Amino acid sequence: SHFYFTNPGWYDGGHRMLFTSQRENRTNLFSIDLRTGEMTQLTDFRREEGEPGSPFVNPTKPEAVFSHGKFLKAIHLETLEERTIYRRPEGFVGGGTNVTADGKYVCTALTADLSDRIYTDMGNGYVGFREWWEAHPPSKIVKVALDGSGDEVVYEEDYWLGHVNTSTTLPNILTFCHEGPWNLVENRIWGLDLSTGRTWQIRPNAPDEAIGHEYWMEDGEHIGYHGTTPKGPVYGSIRYDNTDQVE
Repeated sequence: SHFYFTNPGWYDGGHRMLFTSQRENRTNLFSIDLRTGEMTQLTDFRREEGEPGSPFVNPTKPEAVFSHGKFLKAIHLETLEERTIYRRPEGFVGGGTNVTADGKYVCTALTADLSDRIYTDMGNGYVGFREWWEAHPPSKIVKVALDGSGDEVVYEEDYWLGHVNTSTTLPNILTFCHEGPWNLVENRIWGLDLSTGRTWQIRPNAPDEAIGHEYWMEDGEHIGYHGTTPKGPVYGSIRYDNTDQVE
């Protein structure tokens, strides 16, 4: 399985790519040399240990960050040395991981665990998706230092937060989303300045619009997205400060 579309998996100058694979009844992280087709297994987790989730290649060095159970871990892609960099607090479930453009921090979203009262099966028809959104669970965005110097809650809100995406060139800028049915959230795409804590709406939704699947373009300043409006399907891009919009 390839990485999620907002998580880069290429490294070694674009000659190698990471992916996850189920082999021997367990899921692990692998690398493929795109020049030769040779594959290498990088992690060795037993089935009962769970699988590496939301891997993301550090843009500044041969390292990948991923979630594993309650932990965030990093693996050096040459030595295969693994280290734990963060433990998720009790009562929360984790989201995706993204590394900042300077390679210093990994950012992730945490949401209060409502599984004891809301049954969900997001992989099969998004069962419980609307109910989780309606509950407005306490959520937070956490910035974790990759050098082991600590972590910091940079934003929190009583709303289901997800899809933390760091700019590819601006170390202090990321986007996150108000998770939920696209046509029901008051605004899908949000910006966050890690240096100030300021948040703002990006591509503000008009009534009856459903916008999502946002991603950073290569310049790290423009964000692509798609969705529907009362006039029909729309594909667009916009700068993170809401200028230079094209649809």
